[in-house]
Amino acid sequence: MPLNIRINENYRITSDNFNVILRKRKLVDPTKAPNWQQRKANGASPEITVKWEDVGYYPKIEQAINDVVNKTVLDSNAETITQLLDEISQIRRQINEVLTQHDE
Repeated sequence: MPLNIRINENYRITSDNFNVILRKRKLVDPTKAPNWQQRKANGASPEITVKWEDVGYYPKIEQAINDVVNKTVLDSNAETITQLLDEISQIRRQINEVLTQHDE
């Protein structure tokens, strides 16, 4: 059975027969598409949808978890080392809580 673990609102870890896969949530606004007027004329919905994109493939789950932390740090708005370390601690706690819930 493949993995399907939601880490937080932006990341989840899934798997296939060969890899652990890190996926990131992306909001898709169809009104921003270059062919929106044509699609609108054909009755397409302007509703924003959620799409999950593969952002990394790993042989081990630990590597996927570490990449969640790294990608979260890259998206950070921290202005001091203390703020950044707090964010890293927070995401690690969050990951630990999610993984602990799945153990029960």
